[in-house]
Amino acid sequence: MSASFDQLGRNVVVFGRVLRGIGLAAPPDRIILLAQALEAVGLNSKLDVKAAARSIFARNAEQAHKFDAAFEAFWRAHGSLGDEPAAEQRDDTFREEPGRPGESTAAGREATGRIETTVTLAAAATSNDALDGQRRALADGDRTQTYSFAEGLYQKDFTQLTPSEMALARELTQRQAWDLGRRMSRRLRTGRGGDRFDARRTLRSSLRRGGEVLTLATRKQKATQRDLVLLCDVSGSMDRYSRLLLQFVHTVRHAMGRVEAFVFGTRLTRITRQIRHRNVADAIDEISRTVVDWAGGTRIGECLRTFNRVWARRVLGRGAIVLIVSDGWDRGDVALLSREMQRLQRSAYRLIWLNPLLGAANFRPQTVGMQAALPFIDDFLPAHNLRSLVQLAGLLRCVEHHRPARAQTREPYAAPGAP
Repeated sequence: MSASFDQLGRNVVVFGRVLRGIGLAAPPDRIILLAQALEAVGLNSKLDVKAAARSIFARNAEQAHKFDAAFEAFWRAHGSLGDEPAAEQRDDTFREEPGRPGESTAAGREATGRIETTVTLAAAATSNDALDGQRRALADGDRTQTYSFAEGLYQKDFTQLTPSEMALARELTQRQAWDLGRRMSRRLRTGRGGDRFDARRTLRSSLRRGGEVLTLATRKQKATQRDLVLLCDVSGSMDRYSRLLLQFVHTVRHAMGRVEAFVFGTRLTRITRQIRHRNVADAIDEISRTVVDWAGGTRIGECLRTFNRVWARRVLGRGAIVLIVSDGWDRGDVALLSREMQRLQRSAYRLIWLNPLLGAANFRPQTVGMQAALPFIDDFLPAHNLRSLVQLAGLLRCVEHHRPARAQTREPYAAPGAP
């Protein structure tokens, strides 16, 4: 065995990446199985190693041809597994089917050439000159068939997601159980243990026994799902998060139903009708056409004043939870923002603020807009990755049947140096 096989375990992992690159399934459990098989058969016979590896990764003749080409090219680039007679180099465990691109055909030679190119790139990645790059590739490479890929996706910031990862992130968000808990409605329903006497049902029941009242029917309050009001910032500072967060708004709307949605920058725009589209792309395209201040400035105070005066009485009358998604950068009147936040907190059952910047380790809410809003926020949470949205779902499911404890009197925010 040559010196290039001193780190056989690393080469086995890279070989798995090569197989995934040519379309063969090579999940972690099969890589582990290959390592165990090599320990069992040893490295003295190339034919034994090839047969053991082929039995793990190849399931039909076409996959066997791909595997043979990849095996020969990869281990030829890394050294020799032992001296075997030339006649024993080909193992016919899988017979070639008619029409399959064998090694003797032009299509087979072309496929073999593509495989050798893939193997050459993998061999270059494992060279001593590119060891650091190979380590990064092993850490961030093809993980589509690993169990840790979803976990890594949960931790990855929204701004670093590729289009395919964004689609998967939306699918994972849809699988999340979104529930706002329950509130006690004024409506009554039939049920034992209620504290309201039901005279009608009691009398109807007594008719079955000749007018003799034996039991007293009762009614109790009906529990119903809480409403949710979403206010999403689509200003310039939130542009890199806005589209994905609107996908989140769309998902929550179709998961829970009773959701009112608004976006704001320099003005407030209601988008409840637009997000009713089943197709998220159509919904976001219509929102982008409707919202005239997309990726513009930010006046949170003025937008909240519009909401409090025009919409609050319509959408907050049934104990709704208000969810604001913004980074807190504001170019409007800070004192107005403080007053409107105070008014909004009094109207909302619970006021939650999601800040995408809160996920950074060194983040401090030092902007005047965020400092003005913080005293009136019940829950201040991050919204930079899927993990933070899962935490939000857990919080919403645990909302109590009473309002959170709040200070009764708070002075509106005064900017430093103000008289």
